[in-house]
Amino acid sequence: NEWKRRMMAIHPRSHDNLLDILLAHQYRLSLKFPPSQSFFRVVAVVFFARVVDGVRRSERYHVVGTNDEPHSIAGSICAERAALMQLRFIPDLECITKIVIVTDAADAISPGMLCREFMASHNRIPWEVPIVMGRSVCRKCGFTVSGKVCGDANGCFQDAMLGEVNADMFATCTKGHDEKKNKEYPTPHDFVGTITTLRDLFPYPSLYTRLTSSEAQTFGENYLEARGNMATTSLSNTKGKEDTRPANGQNRRFSDDPSVSSYRQERFDLTMLTDIMEEDEGEQISNGVSGVKKNDDSTASTRNRRQMSATGG
Repeated sequence: NEWKRRMMAIHPRSHDNLLDILLAHQYRLSLKFPPSQSFFRVVAVVFFARVVDGVRRSERYHVVGTNDEPHSIAGSICAERAALMQLRFIPDLECITKIVIVTDAADAISPGMLCREFMASHNRIPWEVPIVMGRSVCRKCGFTVSGKVCGDANGCFQDAMLGEVNADMFATCTKGHDEKKNKEYPTPHDFVGTITTLRDLFPYPSLYTRLTSSEAQTFGENYLEARGNMATTSLSNTKGKEDTRPANGQNRRFSDDPSVSSYRQERFDLTMLTDIMEEDEGEQISNGVSGVKKNDDSTASTRNRRQMSATGG
């Protein structure tokens, strides 16, 4: 395969992200038909390292996954999870070194909340692993491989169009190549969108995130036992003293304790959802009396959501 040969050509390390995104787009363009519900392709390429006979191999390995949906989109699977499932068949897996994600969209799109939570629970993904989200339009010359340009009205890729795209995919970027600096190798198209880390995408994981079921049970039992001992000690120390605890309904909820739940992550997610809902409500509010009433109701509901977001409820 010509694209494989070009991917293996000698390039500087600074071009790794550029070439890895080209590889991901090549996989995406090989999917002639989009998913039946969303009509939107997502491809994730997961690079990883292996240890064979106690020695870490120098080769780069990768698996690839794509999204798909049955008749009910609630049962869909994302590209990231589809790729990570394949790693269960690799017993000598050491760690994941990079995750590259591309879509049919012109701009980079980040993983959804479920994908982030799943990646956060994977014990072979370092928290600082680079997650590269690619665009479908070259930053320098404007060359595009987006689904809208390459596909028809139903999102299907046309053979004639793909032939032209594949011919130009690994060509030298007309505006990014500097012959004086890059004589030995061509400069590829720049489809890099955003580079982030898992820690940035999922900043408030639960303490149970990377524990097995038995480890989580043991941790929880030990924690409850410790809290019980603390409560007994506190009760014995306050005997004969005036009860200064808050009235009923004012106590701090057990689930608000950051050491036993992921309420901070939930608050983080709720804040994102609140912003989206406020934007939608702003578009729906109309003028007139009915519009004023909607605005009043919207203000009250928005206030309630902000309070929930602030308390993690």
